Amino acid sequence: MGHGLCGGCHAALTQDMRDAQPGEGGFIAGWISMLDEARAKVVAEHGDDRSRVAGRAMEHAAVQVSLDNLRTFPWIREKEERNVLSLKGAYFAVAEGVLYLLDEKTGQFEAYDG
Repeated sequence: MGHGLCGGCHAALTQDMRDAQPGEGGFIAGWISMLDEARAKVVAEHGDDRSRVAGRAMEHAAVQVSLDNLRTFPWIREKEERNVLSLKGAYFAVAEGVLYLLDEKTGQFEAYDG
């Protein structure tokens, strides 16, 4: 689950922490480097400015990266294939107070109304 106004996604998008020393935010740069490929796609479509459109696109992309990462674990993949486990991507828009669920078939986040 991701959330709106995510500082990690903001740092991934803007690269504000790139080359920072560990005590000055460098630990964040290492952690968010897993978003580099997703960032490239977001920047290609929305730019790397500080707009909420680009920010939300980065936050949404991070949810998909998290799902993809979880599926690299053999025991998770096996349980999902056996329908013992079902992964769901979600995004909480803090400013709106709305929970969105990812429809993995369309790649779109839709407001949860249940």
